[in-house]
Amino acid sequence: MLASAAATKEGRRRRAGRCGRTGDQVGRVVVVGAGVTGMTCAVRLAQEGHRVDVLARDYPLETTSVVAAALWYPYKALPQDRVTAWAGESFLAFAELASGPNRATGVRMISGTEVHHQRTPDPWWAGVVPDLEHSAPPQGYADAWSFTAPVIDMPIYLAWLRDRLDELGGTLTRMSLPALPQTHDVVVNCAGLGSRRLADDEGLRPVRGQVVLVNGVDVDRWWLDATGPTYVVPREHEVVVGGTDEDGDWSRTPSPGTATAILHRAARLVPELAGAKVIGHRVGLRPVRSSVRLEAEGRVVHCYGQGGAGVTLSWGCANEVVRLVDKISWAVEERGWPQAPAGSTSTTLASSLAPASVAAFLFAWPAALSHEPVLRVSTALDSARSTWLRWRRRVTGGVKLLLTYASFG
Repeated sequence: MLASAAATKEGRRRRAGRCGRTGDQVGRVVVVGAGVTGMTCAVRLAQEGHRVDVLARDYPLETTSVVAAALWYPYKALPQDRVTAWAGESFLAFAELASGPNRATGVRMISGTEVHHQRTPDPWWAGVVPDLEHSAPPQGYADAWSFTAPVIDMPIYLAWLRDRLDELGGTLTRMSLPALPQTHDVVVNCAGLGSRRLADDEGLRPVRGQVVLVNGVDVDRWWLDATGPTYVVPREHEVVVGGTDEDGDWSRTPSPGTATAILHRAARLVPELAGAKVIGHRVGLRPVRSSVRLEAEGRVVHCYGQGGAGVTLSWGCANEVVRLVDKISWAVEERGWPQAPAGSTSTTLASSLAPASVAAFLFAWPAALSHEPVLRVSTALDSARSTWLRWRRRVTGGVKLLLTYASFG
């Protein structure tokens, strides 16, 4: 399984073998952003043996990701070839999570139908869905596709991702950053719409989505009409009913009129919704740009702009992030890091704290534990190291991260 302890230990061994004496120098990765993209990247990097620190203004359950209906579906994300590849990898990852013994992931494989008002050819991503087929459309529609897709209960799933990162020795710290960290570490930018400022990307824009949460109705299939968009997606204890597609709208305040319109459209697809009880309203802002940005820029790997497909692309994008971080690691092993920018936080803090024994303890001791001889110890010692990392996070992680990465002035 993707999250198996064996895969984690193997990743650490590979990292040690590749990086040799400089392994710790390139072993730490700072992930900016704790939505589904950032947390998935953090977990995959930790599985590969990197020491991962996540910095985020919002915790996972406070991000746009928690609003998502989270039906696997490539929506508002381009280019088609890369999105299809990422979506396919994610499909397989979610199917594996759904079939595993751990129900705490919140992932299920559920059959459903997308309806169309006219005859429609197969979607461009059809090749990664094993059972997609045209089916008899309901009354009032001209065509329909049916297939089984991952459906992810996001509050449960995001909590699982956070727990998984903790198990792997990673850290998560709330921090509002004025800029991407200027450090010798690799930085993975998964800040979503925050990248308008952090990456100076004016091409990134919000597309507002509003949903209604209901219960008291028995829905065991998902339904989708992309022209609304209108969708009905069952979770374990509620049903997510959506939605909207409001380009350029920054408002996070639910609109009562919009909610009424959503429920009216959805009841056409699923008449049983007429008797449902409304239990909540949510709004999320999708980070949309002309194409997903997933590329390396110096020591920074940018991974944002997944539009309405953040969950759908999450594991595929995370796998590519791992590959890009590894390329940076290999380049560092060959040539060494370039000097940090003058006046950067890491430079000024290092010069002021280097003489202190406490600073030496905080920075030198964790570094020593990442060298190859330690990474190649027995399974028992590997488990003990993970336990120690979790303890270190609780006691010193916040202080260390504030000293190392926070920007002042």
